[in-house]
Amino acid sequence: MAEYQDNMALSPGQIFNDQRVLRIPRSDLKVATWNVRSLFIAGKLDNVDIEMKRLKIVILGIRDVQWPGVGKCNTENGVIYYSGSNNSTHRYAVAIMISKNINKAVTNRFRNAILSAKTYSGADIGSDHNPVVASARIKLKKMRKPKQKQLDLSKVKTEKNKKIMAEEINKNFKHIKNQNLNTSNINEKWENIKQAIISGSKDNLNHG
Repeated sequence: MAEYQDNMALSPGQIFNDQRVLRIPRSDLKVATWNVRSLFIAGKLDNVDIEMKRLKIVILGIRDVQWPGVGKCNTENGVIYYSGSNNSTHRYAVAIMISKNINKAVTNRFRNAILSAKTYSGADIGSDHNPVVASARIKLKKMRKPKQKQLDLSKVKTEKNKKIMAEEINKNFKHIKNQNLNTSNINEKWENIKQAIISGSKDNLNHG
């Protein structure tokens, strides 16, 4: 697996009193689930760990782990958190495996966010597991959309601008002709046409 590089930098919000925190590079992260039909076999956890690395999975939800109790343990490539029954039958149980870098990033980022965690034994859906409910306080950033420039459509009425835009659009159509011939995707073809029209018009229709 191409390991994610640790990128230590000051958080823009200075969340941890100017301490350096781990940022996860912007990239696609693979998340998966797997019924392993027991990890209560020598070497089985190592096999899962190896496959998780080979498939470049960073978060893996696992069912039918068949480990008793609740806890976590480190693997060569990450950490596994598990929850099973409190008897010796070695049945059921679930777990989540997280790669080292993702686990480190999440732990550092949200270590002060968890206010409390509690097991609710009264919840009943015919399972031998009880839900664990955590209360957290997380500050989410508001995504701001960039302001789009308004187009002055009145400029379309002038013969000069009509001619300029027609020339630009025709030039763009010639450019995308081969692109549209090389694809059978109707959505891609329409996107090319739309961009040809927009790019050929907006410079002449901008305010100012």
